Amino acid sequence: MAFPAHLSYESISILYNEVRQGIKNGFLGPGSEPWEMTFALWAVIEGLIFIHKRGYLDMYGLKLRQIFERQLPLVVKGISGG
Repeated sequence: MAFPAHLSYESISILYNEVRQGIKNGFLGPGSEPWEMTFALWAVIEGLIFIHKRGYLDMYGLKLRQIFERQLPLVVKGISGG
């Protein structure tokens, strides 16, 4: 079953708006390119979902939510230059 394209677009649009807001508020560097940052973050999210769906996390007794919650602060720190 294919994932409806409009849902992907909506998800990426939400993330893009958050990135733009982060740049506007000074959380992300003023030189940050919004679409570039959006797709970098989306790649992290998609990567986690991909390895979860393949069952790789189960092999090691790991939980998708736990990894996401622990790693998201590191990703945010990295993109914010902190």
